Amino acid sequence: MDTRIVFSTDNIAGRAPDAQDAGLYGRLFGKCGLKELQRNMHDYERHRIAPWTLSFGGTDMGVGGFRLGFGQDDGMELTFAVLPEPLPVGISAEFLSAALVFAVSGLRADRVFCLSDGDAALSPRMLLQAGFSDARAAPGPGRPDLRLMRWTAATPSRA
Repeated sequence: MDTRIVFSTDNIAGRAPDAQDAGLYGRLFGKCGLKELQRNMHDYERHRIAPWTLSFGGTDMGVGGFRLGFGQDDGMELTFAVLPEPLPVGISAEFLSAALVFAVSGLRADRVFCLSDGDAALSPRMLLQAGFSDARAAPGPGRPDLRLMRWTAATPSRA
């Protein structure tokens, strides 16, 4: 087993972000890929919390995990971005369910938030089914339908 794995499900392995992930970040985030990778590497080095590089069947497929939230959106921010290649049905739900368990048991977090829209791998519908509430509109550049979704450990998870 790879000792760099810090998160896993039956089908997904997550490792700490590393410089070797530059190609994946470039495919996921375009010209912002290197900046996003550097941010995640810095956060992981400093706090031991940052989105992981996710693989399925030994192939890197995306980036997902947590980052510290600040300000009015305090709590842990959940992120999940995957390559547009076809993934098995249920991988997003598998990630979401395991990530919420990890948030509570591994990070001792009782609040999680996620920004989502219909184009996101974790759609608002999926988040609602997992016990998130739709907090408010949070439009961003090129994403006018973005929503701020919130989850608390007191919210029963149905993921």
